[in-house]
Amino acid sequence: MRRKRIQVLFIFLAGTFLLSCSTSSERKVIFQGEIHGSEVSRLTLYELGVKESHALHTQVLKKNGRFQIETESKEAGFYYLETDNHDYMVLIGAPGERISIEAESWSLSQSAVVSGSPETGLLQTYRKAYYENLNKLADLNRILIHRRMEEDYAEIHDSIAVALNALFLRQQQLAEDFIRLHPGSLAALLVVNDKFGKQQLFNDAEHQDLFILIDEGLQENYPGNMHTLEHHERVNGLISKVSRGNAISVGQPSPVFCLPSNDGVEKCLNDFSGKVVLIDFWASWCMSCRKANPVRKTLYEKYNRHG
Repeated sequence: MRRKRIQVLFIFLAGTFLLSCSTSSERKVIFQGEIHGSEVSRLTLYELGVKESHALHTQVLKKNGRFQIETESKEAGFYYLETDNHDYMVLIGAPGERISIEAESWSLSQSAVVSGSPETGLLQTYRKAYYENLNKLADLNRILIHRRMEEDYAEIHDSIAVALNALFLRQQQLAEDFIRLHPGSLAALLVVNDKFGKQQLFNDAEHQDLFILIDEGLQENYPGNMHTLEHHERVNGLISKVSRGNAISVGQPSPVFCLPSNDGVEKCLNDFSGKVVLIDFWASWCMSCRKANPVRKTLYEKYNRHG
């Protein structure tokens, strides 16, 4: 009987151990591969959180340039590999993925071939066209610098400015097409926040529909993910901000509010319904407000008969 209990206990412990190993393996994200060239000797893996990034592991490359870095995570997220010469590439990893990277040391981001991560595969597809346009941008900027002393530089500058704007619009359209094709991907979340050169491709005021589209897609594909929650909070703030702005935009009825008059009697805006009302909030210490007094006087003389 005792022997049977020991056997049962052993089986239970063995099962618990195997379950623990299985769970640990399922949480692992493995980054492995080979970096060709002598410019790189060390890699550091970072995780990109919602507010900041933090280093996870640093590894010295083997003589043949191979590496393998493992980490554990409960959800899909953003990572980047940085070399000791400060080059880097962004990756998207999920628990259970074994991501293989083969790249040249002169530029990880532009030369890398990645497999094992569908999300990173999407990002790499977009990045290929992105870097082609980014290199064209660099070429145009070099022309501006090299020809700045020429007599016709003003004409050259204007011509290149037109080309730069066209290139930006082309990249913006490529990015928008990608987002609309993959709205529920984490890659789309990176793209919508991307820059082209020093200029942001999208801003939430003008491209609200794209931010909302990604929010809806991420809610479906990655519910509860920290990046989904952060983006959802941002979109809610954007919608609230736009709603407040629309409430006081030109052509919209003014919000009703009440304030005490000079004699201490509270007056509300709807007390003057049907009349022209001049609303101006200012302070006696505000110099620009005081300088605007002549304008207010002109408006008063023009509309006081209707108020």
